[in-house]
Amino acid sequence: MNAAVAARDRSYFEGAMARTVDLAERWGFKSRANPALAPYEACTLAVSDLVAVGLCQLTPQADGCTPMLASGFERNRQACRDAAR
Repeated sequence: MNAAVAARDRSYFEGAMARTVDLAERWGFKSRANPALAPYEACTLAVSDLVAVGLCQLTPQADGCTPMLASGFERNRQACRDAAR
């Protein structure tokens, strides 16, 4: 993703977003349909926000691209890493 941001490659994000949505639907992230993921909410939130945070690096003025999005992602990513230990 960092290379796509550096190259300003928006097409990378289209494919990445499609893959993220597909993963979220198959695993029940958004609907909370998968109770096995309940203990890992920080991980599912980090996965859901990853592409949006990267895309916001290309278009920081876009709606939803707030400092809270990036800091929330970082917080959830760290919590997910901590849970994996």
